[in-house]
Amino acid sequence: MDEVSGRIIQVREALRLSQKRFGRNIGMNRDTINNLEHDKVRIKDFHKKCICLYYGVNEDWLNTGEGEMFTDEKAALLERLQAVYSLSDSDARMIARFTEMPKEKRKCIHSFIEIAGELD
Repeated sequence: MDEVSGRIIQVREALRLSQKRFGRNIGMNRDTINNLEHDKVRIKDFHKKCICLYYGVNEDWLNTGEGEMFTDEKAALLERLQAVYSLSDSDARMIARFTEMPKEKRKCIHSFIEIAGELD
């Protein structure tokens, strides 16, 4: 068994997910996950990216086994938002800074965005 295949199994088992559920969450069916886990198909970078982005898996760990299995949750969530919404690095930094602001400052920015949206 390929080392990456074994680590995919480790991720799925750590998350306590069936092959069906694990695959469905990332747009793959149970057979595809089974084939990836048992070296019946070549694991493509696309498969790895889907697993890492959706489940917050450390890509270095998935490829080499070095480091922690999961990334920092906040950083992983921000990366997923960036990928899903095609955000630039600047957009992602702005979102991160926004979430770290006190509630009152966030309310002010929220109001500004609502007003700016009405100008269209």
